[in-house]
Amino acid sequence: MTSRLGFLTGPSTRAATDVALDYVRGNLSGFGLTSADLATLREVRTFTDINDITHVYWTQEIDGIPVFGNGLRAAIDGSGRLITVQGAPVSGVGREVRRSTEPSVSREDALDAAVADVRRDAARAGATAERVWFMTADGLRPGWVTYTQPSGTEAYQHVIDAASGRTLYRRSTVNFEKDPATTSASEKRGGKRKGKKKLPKGSALVHENYPGASGNNTGGKQHVVNLHKLGYLPRRATWMRGPYASVWADLNDDDQVQEREKSKVPPRRKKAKFELKPFETAAGQAGCSKRYVCTWDPTVAKSWKKNKNQDGVQGLYFTSKFAEWLKAAPFGFTADLGNFERAGGDEVYVNTMDGADTADGFPDGGHVNNANFNTPPDGFSPTMQMYLNVGPAYLAASSTEAFDNIGHEYTHGLSNRLVVDSMGFSTLNSYQAGSMGEGWSDFYSFDYLEKNDLVRNDRRVDGELLYDRYLTKNRPFTRSAAIDCKVGDSLAPLCRQLDGEGTGGYTFGDIPGQLTTEVHGAGEVWAQTLWDIREVLGHARTMRLVTAAMTLSPDNPSMLDMRDAIITADKVIFSSANTDRLWKKFAARGFGYFAASIDGSDAEPVEDFSMPPSGNEAPGAILGTVTDTNGDPVAGALVLVAGHSSSTAG
Repeated sequence: MTSRLGFLTGPSTRAATDVALDYVRGNLSGFGLTSADLATLREVRTFTDINDITHVYWTQEIDGIPVFGNGLRAAIDGSGRLITVQGAPVSGVGREVRRSTEPSVSREDALDAAVADVRRDAARAGATAERVWFMTADGLRPGWVTYTQPSGTEAYQHVIDAASGRTLYRRSTVNFEKDPATTSASEKRGGKRKGKKKLPKGSALVHENYPGASGNNTGGKQHVVNLHKLGYLPRRATWMRGPYASVWADLNDDDQVQEREKSKVPPRRKKAKFELKPFETAAGQAGCSKRYVCTWDPTVAKSWKKNKNQDGVQGLYFTSKFAEWLKAAPFGFTADLGNFERAGGDEVYVNTMDGADTADGFPDGGHVNNANFNTPPDGFSPTMQMYLNVGPAYLAASSTEAFDNIGHEYTHGLSNRLVVDSMGFSTLNSYQAGSMGEGWSDFYSFDYLEKNDLVRNDRRVDGELLYDRYLTKNRPFTRSAAIDCKVGDSLAPLCRQLDGEGTGGYTFGDIPGQLTTEVHGAGEVWAQTLWDIREVLGHARTMRLVTAAMTLSPDNPSMLDMRDAIITADKVIFSSANTDRLWKKFAARGFGYFAASIDGSDAEPVEDFSMPPSGNEAPGAILGTVTDTNGDPVAGALVLVAGHSSSTAG
């Protein structure tokens, strides 16, 4: 709940917790709660972000056991005004517990049931299970919330009924770069320094974008950095394990570090390590060139070994640099917000060349032409898996070599740590929420590249910025169109829409027709919309608003919910200085004031291109009777206006 017209409360000097709970206490009927229900709330997390917004999270607990997904969250600005209240505590939960069935399923049996639910034999090391309550249509059930990794490319969160062993909830915590179902089977080049002085240990060769990047892209030449001086690698490290990432080539995809999979730390030498070794075009593969450098030969077993050390160094460099980029303003993705650092026990595990030796020196069909990111709850390390690529569609190269791939995957971690419930579990579960996850990942990646002058974007020209440019050789395979395609007819080759007939950027109404019901497709309209906003507001303001909005949105947000959250963030951070321009960009993409979506799972939303009413219109009312399937009136039904369900107060 938030107010479209202002704030839920006025300024206050009281503690943020008191401001929020007093508001709920004064509006119990609106929340469907009683005063006794408030006694079941336990404050579990409070922090103040880079925008001086204080976030408070409460779980709902009985006898120390939380109710899964049914807590409360609130955000309060620096003046003590209540911005939003989110969540869905269960009324009368104590009574529900007394009616509930006694648990009889053990922790081990719950883990076995979770793995069996996804048709696997056993969970890998690191599986967890904790007791929860789970609200169903038939009442409260005792449960186990589990986290399992049944295979190298799978990870799941389940709630298993602690009385019957049946599955009450399942969510994959892995985001793939592409739909797996459609994935096909200063010094340069390590030259010696003048004189006899050696480079210090940790001096590595890296590139900033992708090998051979040229033309509208830069950052394609290797140059020297020192991983120790940058703070990306401890001086006593013996392999690529730093404060932000632990990197190894998980050649057999067992998620364990073997000695042969480690990348060496560059030693003290006259020239830096490790020089990228380019490959010639192999039979049946996309053509290799100076602009599109191949890094292995798919026709020669274990040819990937030549660049294994270089790939690991590059993975550590990209991941660590992006982590520091996101910690700083305007993002503020710090430990309080759930970022990924070894100090907090959850640095990113980066598996370069994942599965490269699963088929006698080659990757098998499940380990090519893709990448993924698994985001467990805060305090547990996520895993980024970067695959080798094969032709003819894709360049014979490692996904680790391209920043847009690394940036895309890492941003899945950011969005899944910011859009969470009171227990810290991601709520990007619905179709539209998952689509926004893909759109954000493309968008944050391009924001970094453009701001750091690694891509050149002429705002007068459409279709310059295509995701996965390196591995697709700038062909629309991974994405159907460039992120900078504006609405309207376009002559740009990379602004031709998915049906091959329409041109120009996508709008909300292209879901699902043009963009399909697959999240990577629908994510393109969200990415293009955010890029439109960035072209008007610039990097700093846009990224501050988009990042803050994730923490202000409801669970399982629709794209319209997130539109409203961005508008709310502008109200809080910039006193609505950008709201008119934001509405113009949203309306142009079909996210106008009267656009409608039942919720985040709606795959057939209704687009609208209207600006908000001016406020001078005569007041109106919605009249009618809510009936059930038998036509009988329903007393006390809550009626929401589709498209504005997250802004019901004021």
